[in-house]
Amino acid sequence: MKGPSSSRYSEFACRLCRKKHPLKSCWKFRAMNSAERLNAVKKYGYCMNCLAHTHSQGTCFTTTGCGYCHKKHHSLLHQHPRLQKAKSSSTKKTNKTVTPLDITTPKDSSATTGSIPRSTSTSSITSLSALLRQNATPLLPTAVVKINGANGTQLARCLLDSAAPMSCISKRFVDKLGLSTLELEDEVMCPVTLTSCVDSKTKIEAILRMRNRIGITTPKQSLPESSKLSFKNFVLADSKFYKAASVDIVIGVDIYSKIIVDGIFIRHGLPTAQNTLFGLVLYGTFSN
Repeated sequence: MKGPSSSRYSEFACRLCRKKHPLKSCWKFRAMNSAERLNAVKKYGYCMNCLAHTHSQGTCFTTTGCGYCHKKHHSLLHQHPRLQKAKSSSTKKTNKTVTPLDITTPKDSSATTGSIPRSTSTSSITSLSALLRQNATPLLPTAVVKINGANGTQLARCLLDSAAPMSCISKRFVDKLGLSTLELEDEVMCPVTLTSCVDSKTKIEAILRMRNRIGITTPKQSLPESSKLSFKNFVLADSKFYKAASVDIVIGVDIYSKIIVDGIFIRHGLPTAQNTLFGLVLYGTFSN
């Protein structure tokens, strides 16, 4: 006996927004924090394990649990303990500041394999750090969106860079798609609409600065395709994040805050996953 297939989801309207899509693709649901999502699942009678509403958790045929803790709930309902600790500390108004990225150091560092003695020189620590970086592939946060132009519709690979003062687009992509441009003082600007590949109703209007060349490739070298198995239960903004490919658009600080939504997932040894309007973006390092 098989569980409900993904095609069956389209037969039902989302109980949260009344549109025809599964709950996990609902951006009203994805914009909630984990506690709000859990309340919504209980309120509208969804299965906590697979987010279907044709059965309860007790009769769910899905064998895969949470992608983070492997317990019997969907990954979108996972509450990261460090985030919860930070939230709890903030509520109690204690003097100690706790952040999601706090790293707990083992009490007995001498018992840790490969630990660095306190007497180790700064140069030795620097050399070790350089060695570790050589054995890992950096991954920058990317999202793939749809853009319409005079020459049709194309997929654009976007790099999320909160340090960039303004978003930009490559001239090659503008010419390829036949996008319209306008001159503003010494700059050439390109108005576009970034449309989600997951939900066509999710769109962001933007005016991008045209650049002759962006020249960014991420990752620097392709990762094994098996890398995506670590995130198989998630809706990714770039499903081919593991393939080395060029960037068409850089999303800078002018747009960045509009697409980031609540939800950050941290797993030891894997890149961090940040929730956005376009799906989860991944950043950090993959061990080679």
